[in-house]
Amino acid sequence: MYLLHSASQIKKAAVVKRIAPADLVQINNERFVFDWSNMAKDCELYQLNLINDDEILGIMAIKDSSEQHWIEIKLLESSMENVGRQKEYQRIAGTLMGFACREAVKRHAPFPCVSLVPKTILKEYYILKYGMLDGSKFLYLDEEPLLHMVKKYYYGS
Repeated sequence: MYLLHSASQIKKAAVVKRIAPADLVQINNERFVFDWSNMAKDCELYQLNLINDDEILGIMAIKDSSEQHWIEIKLLESSMENVGRQKEYQRIAGTLMGFACREAVKRHAPFPCVSLVPKTILKEYYILKYGMLDGSKFLYLDEEPLLHMVKKYYYGS
């Protein structure tokens, strides 16, 4: 998996890893808007970093619904310097979503699904950018769109 440096267009290898409770202290409101400590109670938290770099570029909270064969993305955030037109790195949200899709395949094959409840302003963007399907109040990925996200963002092809 990789992120794309916006200015140079150079691909940089990235990694997604579980956030340990002790690591929550480095997530502060200077770089992230949301209070991630609240999400740690009920969700699995993951961070996105460049390889060999401890700086967190993105965070995602997921909740696994084993009985319904899906993973719900409860919250996803890019660091402040990676939001908007002047962002330092591209592909942060897509890479985190691709990781969630890969986890769904690992945990819930042969019928994996990933869903999220989008902010109203992001709904159309997620449909167009990531191929998400409209489930009215939520968006989801399954079958081909889900596998496409794994291939494009997790494996980087």
